[in-house]
Amino acid sequence: MNGKYGIWIKLACGVAAIAAAGIILTGDGKGASDVPESAKRPPTMVNFTPAQHRLFEDAIVADGTIKAKNYSLVSPRINGVIDDIFVREGDAARAGKTKLFQIDNEKLSQAVELDSQELVIAESTLEERKAALVSAEADLAQAEKDFARIENLYNQKVVTTSDYEQSETRVTQLDAARKVNETQVTLAEQAVVKAQISLDMTKKDLADSVMFAPIDGIVSGRYSEPGEMGSTGKSVLRIDDVTNLKAVAYLPGQYYPRINPGSSRVQLTVLNRAIGEFPITYKAPAIDSALRTFEIWADVEGDGAYVVPGAQASIKTILRQTESVGVPRDSVQYRDGKFWIFVPDGDLAKMVSVETGLETDGWMELLDSPVKAGDPVITQGQFLLEDGYPIRERGK
Repeated sequence: MNGKYGIWIKLACGVAAIAAAGIILTGDGKGASDVPESAKRPPTMVNFTPAQHRLFEDAIVADGTIKAKNYSLVSPRINGVIDDIFVREGDAARAGKTKLFQIDNEKLSQAVELDSQELVIAESTLEERKAALVSAEADLAQAEKDFARIENLYNQKVVTTSDYEQSETRVTQLDAARKVNETQVTLAEQAVVKAQISLDMTKKDLADSVMFAPIDGIVSGRYSEPGEMGSTGKSVLRIDDVTNLKAVAYLPGQYYPRINPGSSRVQLTVLNRAIGEFPITYKAPAIDSALRTFEIWADVEGDGAYVVPGAQASIKTILRQTESVGVPRDSVQYRDGKFWIFVPDGDLAKMVSVETGLETDGWMELLDSPVKAGDPVITQGQFLLEDGYPIRERGK
């Protein structure tokens, strides 16, 4: 019996020792069975990224085109054969100085010469008519003097009635001749005016036959060649002003109320080169009813290398900007109808509910979040975590 009781006493002491050891190992007076199951897991290896205070944007990116604000489609002012074209695509042009092309120069030069001769003839005829009028007026004046003398003698009954009547008739005839000469002078003067007008017109045609550049720019199109027929309204050349340009894009109609010229801005990228940020200077007055889009543009200055007419551009229209704390987009998870992030709480992961805002460049804006700039956020291994899971930073 004593031996049997001794064995039971030894077993009881062993159990008590084990229980005491369990209390000591937990360090908080609790037994091992009181430790959460999640804390018994092996630690998950994670990486941290500090939250940052960043600029967030609500923006829409559209393909656009760089276009010339000012351009000219140059056509002849008169109809005729194109004698010569003096420029080619790529040539620089200066307004009023660069000669572009020539229309029917020889034909128009001959017309000017012919009209010049016609004017000389008309002017000579006018001089002859004026001289004839002076002669007629002199003859009439002499006849009137003779008639006055003969009339006096007739009253004294010194001359016959026949002499009196002949003198009177001569005055009448010479007066009629004077009037005819006056009419001829008037007609000759009108002929001179007509000849001068004709000469002026042919001279203008000759001057118009040579076209000069109407604006400063670069010849961007050549649509005719010498020997072809040129006509008014048919373009021979195109000149683009490559300095004053515009970046043009078409945005979906749903954004129309959010665009305000002068305050809304775009960021311009051409050939993967960031050009800068510019205010929107134009918004179409209406949305296209077929495409449901509307046109915008921003004024830009050409650089001769990237920003040139015809260049394709990426145009990011900024709808709203805000500065606030953000975290990497991949750190944010959607669970149970909410957005969550994990932050370290000692050696454990803490699950924090967040309200998100704008997303920009892979970062998500946090609204009214307890996370502050500089606080670490778990950005690798977070998809394996639950609230309270043990964690360990990689490399440590």
